[in-house]
Amino acid sequence: MIWGSHVQAALYTCIVIALASAEEHTNKHKHRSSIEVTLVPDDEFFVVPMQIGDSTLNLSIDTGSSDLWTFSSRLSPAEQIGHNLYKPSRHAQHLDHYNFTTSYAEGTTVSGTVYKDKIKLGSLEALNSSVQAAEDVPISFVTQTSRDGILGLGFGNINTVRPIPQPTFFESIKDELETPVFTTALRREGERAGSLDFGFIDHRKYKEDNLSYTPVNQSDGLWAIRLDGYTVGDLTSKQFRVETVAVDTGTSILMLPNQIVHDYYAQIPSAMNEPSMNGFIFDCDEDIPNLSMKIGDYTATIPSDLMAYAKVGQLHGETKCFGSLQSQKDLGFSVLGHPFLKCQYVVFDMGGMRLGLGKQVV
Repeated sequence: MIWGSHVQAALYTCIVIALASAEEHTNKHKHRSSIEVTLVPDDEFFVVPMQIGDSTLNLSIDTGSSDLWTFSSRLSPAEQIGHNLYKPSRHAQHLDHYNFTTSYAEGTTVSGTVYKDKIKLGSLEALNSSVQAAEDVPISFVTQTSRDGILGLGFGNINTVRPIPQPTFFESIKDELETPVFTTALRREGERAGSLDFGFIDHRKYKEDNLSYTPVNQSDGLWAIRLDGYTVGDLTSKQFRVETVAVDTGTSILMLPNQIVHDYYAQIPSAMNEPSMNGFIFDCDEDIPNLSMKIGDYTATIPSDLMAYAKVGQLHGETKCFGSLQSQKDLGFSVLGHPFLKCQYVVFDMGGMRLGLGKQVV
C-alpha cells in the first residue's frame, strides 16, 4: 500500500499547513502591549497613562483592588485642582442608578457614578468598559496630583459597582490577548522606567532559565499566594506557613505576621517599635539584613537597601528610618508590596490562576 501511504502523508501535510495557517491567523488578531510605568517620587505609587473617554489620565496600578476610578468633572472645583479629569466621549453610556463606594486599607473612601466608555492602555483598547467617575474623594487623593485615579487589577468579585459589579479592565481584554497574563517589572527610584506588560512574558526581564509558579487563591479578589518560610540575613531558615499573602502593586511596604517582623528587627540593635510612628524604626546608618521568603520551591530575596522605607527625622540625636517591613496587625492577610515587586519579575496569570516569579534583570 505504498500509494495509500503517499496519500496519507499528503493529507497529513495539508492538515498541518491548515492548522499552522489558522494559528497564524488567530495570533494576528490577538494582542500584546508593553506600557512604561513611572514611580512617583517618595515611593508612593506607580502610574501609567491611560486614554479614557476623551481624556488622558495618569492612573496608579493596584493589584489589591478591582475598581477603575478617575477624577472627573463631577467633583467639586476644589477637588479638581491639579488633576486631569475624565470627560465622557460622545459614545459613552451613563449607567443610571449605578454607583460605587470603594475603601482602601488606610481608611480612605472614594465614591461616585458609573459609565461605559472606551479605554485605551498602550495599544490595548476596550470599547465598552466600566469607568467609575468619582464624585467624592478624600483630601489625601486630592493632594496627590501625580495620579488621577486608580487602575484596579485584582479580580472582579471585589469590584464595588452596585447594583451589579463590573468586570475589571483586564478581565474585559484578557480574551483578546495572546496569553491571558499581565506582568510587572517595577523599578526603584533613580533606575530606568519599569514596565507593565499584557499578553506575553518577556524572558529578557528575569534571570532564571524558567519562572517558578505558585497557585493563586482569588476567593477574596486578591492575587494571594502562600508563604512557606523565611530567612533573616544569613540566619537559619525558618519554616512558617502564611496562607494568604497578597501581592499588591498598590502597597508601599511589606505587611507580615508579627513573628517575621520581630525576628527581622531583632537583628538590628537600634530597632524599636515606635508608637508615634505606628511601626518599627531604626538608625538609618546601621547595617540591616536582607529578608528572604520561601514561596513553594522558589526563594525571593529582598535586598537590605529595599528594607528601609523612608527617613522620618531625628530621635535621640540619630536620623531614623521607617522600616519597609511592618506588622499586618488585624488586617486579616499579609501583603507583599513595593520592596518585593522592585526586585522580582512577576507574572499574574489569570488563565492558569497562578503567579510566576523570577529575579528581575536590572
